[in-house]
Amino acid sequence: MTIYEFILAFVGGGALMVVFQMVREIVEKKSAKNVALQFLLLRYIRDYAAAPIQRGSISTEELKEWLEMHKTYKKLGGNGYADELKEKVTRLPLNLGEGGAK
Repeated sequence: MTIYEFILAFVGGGALMVVFQMVREIVEKKSAKNVALQFLLLRYIRDYAAAPIQRGSISTEELKEWLEMHKTYKKLGGNGYADELKEKVTRLPLNLGEGGAK
């Protein structure tokens, strides 16, 4: 007997449908939250990459923070646009000065 068969036998079909509906709603809400987080993080990734790209260099701290954001974005299911930015950002020469600003 599977867990689903056990639950069905225990609570009956109607109650089981309510439970499945609740689970589906939770998953959809999490999915919507992930989409929102992806969008916000991508925007921040893009904006945070702009200054070093324009400057032509990146500080080690900026690079560390940027790579961490990229990693998190990818864990959320992010797409290839951030990967293109990663290529540009990681090719920048390191600016060993404070904060990366020149």
